[in-house]
Amino acid sequence: MPESTATKLDEEAFQRIMAPSGVAPRTKRPFTVPSQMTTHHWLNFIKVYGKYLLQQVYDGEPLRVLCELLDFVKRCIRSELVAGATDVLVKRAERFAKDFDQYFPACEQSIVLHCLLFHIPSTLDYWGPARGYWCFPYERYARTC
Repeated sequence: MPESTATKLDEEAFQRIMAPSGVAPRTKRPFTVPSQMTTHHWLNFIKVYGKYLLQQVYDGEPLRVLCELLDFVKRCIRSELVAGATDVLVKRAERFAKDFDQYFPACEQSIVLHCLLFHIPSTLDYWGPARGYWCFPYERYARTC
């Protein structure tokens, strides 16, 4: 994401969200300083206001692709898995990766996206439904070090 887009998202769209305390903290700048966000904040971004925020900056096909990414992650973090769910996720991941490459340039985020798209579904097969709180203890520990 270009720095100008990140700044626009932080200073305009993100700051306009009127959410309960802790869901969209006004002091956070998730796009220009992503290390300020905890897993809890990112999960809320994905579940609650991500699409609204992205509509402030993107439109057309790039917006559609980013919204598909948010939907994909929502499916990965469901509290239950049905039979064949990971097969559907893998097929969506392959289709999404092609779309994403078409509208967004490759960068270091491509590695993160690859892990998200292709390794999380296989992890769900091994360990069952994802739990958002799994990362919270690590974040607390990292902040005390």
